[in-house]
Amino acid sequence: MHDFFEIKPSPGKGNGVFATKAISPGSTILRDVPVMQINRQQSETAEQDVQQAFNRLSKANQRKLLDLHAAEANGANAGKSKLYRIHKDNAFGEEESSFMVPTISRINHACALTATIAAAPGESAGLGVVAEKPIAAGEEVSISYKEGLLQTLTSWQRKALLRGSYGFRCSCRLCCLDSRQLLITDMRRCLICGLWYGL
Repeated sequence: MHDFFEIKPSPGKGNGVFATKAISPGSTILRDVPVMQINRQQSETAEQDVQQAFNRLSKANQRKLLDLHAAEANGANAGKSKLYRIHKDNAFGEEESSFMVPTISRINHACALTATIAAAPGESAGLGVVAEKPIAAGEEVSISYKEGLLQTLTSWQRKALLRGSYGFRCSCRLCCLDSRQLLITDMRRCLICGLWYGL
């Protein structure tokens, strides 16, 4: 077990990262380094690029990646290998490259996130997960899979995006508000979007 977190089952979500003690905002919960990186030649990573990068890994790192969640092989994923589906569901990165960070990939999504990912401080390269708000002992640590974008989207837009991109229906506390509260938060988000884009 680590100082701030443990990995254990999360109801309906596979495994998740949970706080083992109270964590204050600004605290670094964990640090992790990429074990596999793919430089993209096109907008979407090709299945053969994922397999070639995976083949170059140590057996220990291959096992870490194969233990991550993979979406069902249907719809857009029909005919795709488990390894490709694992990469699609768990990779981080920008348009030019993607990378796999096994421990951070265990953190589940919530539109009302409790932590964010940033470059880890110090000499070693990698990523850090930093608490954005107080996290109680036993509470699940969550990040937003589309952090900047989701802040301006209404509940149905968020659900459609997450369903299309990751194949799940979000059930975080924000998405499960009653209809009146959901309407209020959606209106706020529309206002934020208007201010953000100068509409």
